[in-house]
Amino acid sequence: MRLTTPEEQDEISLRLLGRKGKFEAYFTLFDELALRESTFSCNYVSPSPTHQHVLSTAILIRNNVQKTKEETMKQISHENQAVGENFGNIINRAVQAMVMIDSAAQEWHPANFVLGGYQPISWLSHESFVSFIERSIPRAPEQSCNRFEDIIGHKSKLKAWKLKKRLGIRFLPTNDLSCHLLFNEKDNTLYLFHQVAYLKAHLEQFQSHASPLDITALESLGRGTLPPQLLFETLHSLQDILFPLRDHRSEKILRKLIGRNGFDPECCEYDGYNVFHKGMRYMYWGERIARLYELAKKRPPRNKLERWFDRRSTDGNAFSIALLAVGISILVGIVTIMMSGFQSWIAWMAWKYPTEVQAYLQLSTPFCMSIEDNGPQLNTNIILPQAIGEDTHVAPATANSTVLAFVSRDMQQTNAAVDNIMMANLAGWLPIILQITTGASNKNTIRGLKIARATLSVE
Repeated sequence: MRLTTPEEQDEISLRLLGRKGKFEAYFTLFDELALRESTFSCNYVSPSPTHQHVLSTAILIRNNVQKTKEETMKQISHENQAVGENFGNIINRAVQAMVMIDSAAQEWHPANFVLGGYQPISWLSHESFVSFIERSIPRAPEQSCNRFEDIIGHKSKLKAWKLKKRLGIRFLPTNDLSCHLLFNEKDNTLYLFHQVAYLKAHLEQFQSHASPLDITALESLGRGTLPPQLLFETLHSLQDILFPLRDHRSEKILRKLIGRNGFDPECCEYDGYNVFHKGMRYMYWGERIARLYELAKKRPPRNKLERWFDRRSTDGNAFSIALLAVGISILVGIVTIMMSGFQSWIAWMAWKYPTEVQAYLQLSTPFCMSIEDNGPQLNTNIILPQAIGEDTHVAPATANSTVLAFVSRDMQQTNAAVDNIMMANLAGWLPIILQITTGASNKNTIRGLKIARATLSVE
């Protein structure tokens, strides 16, 4: 199959798109479909259909949208006997050229293939053409339309550069209108219908007749186009939500997609279709826009570390953490009750044996120290346990010392006395570490003692 000539392109665009013009991306697809058919076709008996056969078939389908596929195939075979058995391929090409929907999409995918709520379908033999279109791109439920009204005020989160930078999304072109705004979570790709010149040409037909956007599919297909509401939503989602007019970062991404990924150059031409009038609603793409918005709000994990944290932040793990917190609270409560009971027992013992408690308080009286500003003398009143011995006395503090120390004439005797106290009352002694003091007239270092405050049993 040869490529279309400029004359054939003018005729096809005039009959199917309503006007002549340079539809670069559109005829690139038209020629690719012809080359694909000639490459994979195994029928060497029947001649290959020409571009004129495809055009006449598209006009036939447009004039008989309520006929089934089987009836259409019979009529094609009757009127174009030279086509032979290739009328199935002719219908697929004609439908793609007229409404930009693959009428044999199910044949190219596995039986259980589902992507983002989309399941490819084919035009059934007993199904009318208008029923196939309504089944391929159904209207969204009322709930999705209401969700989009809430999202439209936050559409800045859906700019292309934000989706690419924050979510790592890649944008891929699609020539099947039913796959517009489909997100593949596995590959992190977003499919966009990029045939903007096709959308604008069909919208111009409705503007010339002053037709409302909400006309039925039956009426719009009778004119050879899809419902204008669907066309407008597709164009608006591209030129206002994903690639706004004055967003230079998104525009830069779009120009790269045109140069590298084969997007339609008309994507960068803004003709006023990006204006969203008050009161308008998304009747077709509202649900997919809502899914994309939820994805932008809650960024999915992108690396192994983020996926590890995400797996451990599930509802089951949260419930386990809650149970652990309750168990710790119960344990702390039990310990608190035990400590309260122990303190109550101590208070009861103090009430029952007041004499022993008073003796303990006298022995544990803190040291009182008064230092005069004009001299180094230290005056102390200390109650010492008799178990330490009579040889214990207080050494005067020097000007360089502010620490109270007990110095013993007989270090061995004092240490033995301290050991006796510690052995006598192991539960009540507390060490007080006294630093070393130096005397003004003595250069030798005097070793500090550890004295214990202990409770003495009073009979």
